[in-house]
Amino acid sequence: MPVPAVIKSLFDSVPLKTYNDDTPVIEGAGIRYFEGNSKAQLTLGVFNLFECQGRAIPTDPISLGTALILGFKNGLKLPSKDAGTASGPGIMKMSLYGSPNKVLPILIETSESRTIRTLDEINHSIAANNFKDEETKLINDLIDTVFYDTWIMCVLTENPPVTQMFGLERSIVSQAEWQDFMSEVPSWNHFARRHPNLSGQHLANFYDQQLTQFERDLDLIIANLEENPNDVIRFKLAGYLIIIDHFLQSTKLGAIVSQKPFVKSCYELLN
Repeated sequence: MPVPAVIKSLFDSVPLKTYNDDTPVIEGAGIRYFEGNSKAQLTLGVFNLFECQGRAIPTDPISLGTALILGFKNGLKLPSKDAGTASGPGIMKMSLYGSPNKVLPILIETSESRTIRTLDEINHSIAANNFKDEETKLINDLIDTVFYDTWIMCVLTENPPVTQMFGLERSIVSQAEWQDFMSEVPSWNHFARRHPNLSGQHLANFYDQQLTQFERDLDLIIANLEENPNDVIRFKLAGYLIIIDHFLQSTKLGAIVSQKPFVKSCYELLN
């Protein structure tokens, strides 16, 4: 698949329990613009935004990792929670039904005509333009599949604060709409294709087994980054660790992530 020139330039330039959550969600449907100067007319469409360390950041791991990469490659900082009218690259909360394949993030390019890049295209662009050696490619694939799948399994089996993470207001969403949304989750990023037979108790059991592998892989990736620094891998990993630590701390997955000293360095990337 050829990588669109605009995107290539962008990435190449530089329920068991219910958990409460008091995260300050960023209200409003407007675009939050990255801080800095860039002529690129691109908007990252995400599920939701929340305030963290004075920044307006996405509430899901892939969107946050992508936002960090966009900012890094273009010499920009993540949007301030009080960002006003501006221009250039930005982040916008939107419905997943605005995405061609009902999954976010998407990247909207509006310099000449409106073009939407799906999650598959975003992942392909990042991988194709940033990873040359096989070891780094394998680490990237592991994050895109094993880490993603473990996060989704946590969402499906431990019932974390889904309303905040995905921009839903349970009090005004009908039961049918809620079930319709949750039925879409397994199809995101080809999760159901990788795990066609997982459901119910089988899913819960596999999730418990997967947690051991997740922690082992996480420790290996952290050790590898210390020996072979890679900014893009670090940003992708930080997206997962920050979101898991912030929203899923009371889950089994959160218990693994939150006790890792490496997490502190991930938050430092927000500024």
